[in-house]
Amino acid sequence: MTDGTPNSRHELNARWLDPARLTKATVILSLVILAALLIALLHPDSAPNNQKVFGELATKVGLSLRPLVILIVCIVWLPLPIAFWHLSQILLRSASEGGSLSKLGIVRSIFVIPGRHPDLKVSRLVVLLVLGGYIVAILTCAYIADERDSQRKRSEIQTR
Repeated sequence: MTDGTPNSRHELNARWLDPARLTKATVILSLVILAALLIALLHPDSAPNNQKVFGELATKVGLSLRPLVILIVCIVWLPLPIAFWHLSQILLRSASEGGSLSKLGIVRSIFVIPGRHPDLKVSRLVVLLVLGGYIVAILTCAYIADERDSQRKRSEIQTR
């Protein structure tokens, strides 16, 4: 610090595992990813897809398309900051032990660090359940959209 001596391991761990740092990392990660998602969905190039996906619902609810998209994204987004908070706990513990924050390092940390630190096993479970739930939801939506498209094509062929 001021006397030129290197930081002790305890000082480094205290800095990495500071609750304020955990909260800050969670908030920044959550807001950056939410902003990127909203920017992509509200971009003019996404308007035709948004109209296909949300247009019918917007007319039923009585909202214009943009506010409805923002509302749906924010509601669907709610569980992710919880997962990011638990992920940040794991990643900051990994970083305090010299772990990498690369893509492979993040995946490795999720599976290795809770094995060494039993207090993080619940965090790993929350991260895997929330992210796994989103993957299942995305695949389900893709399947439903594909089925709707197939039914539409079949009905077009039958009307010819």
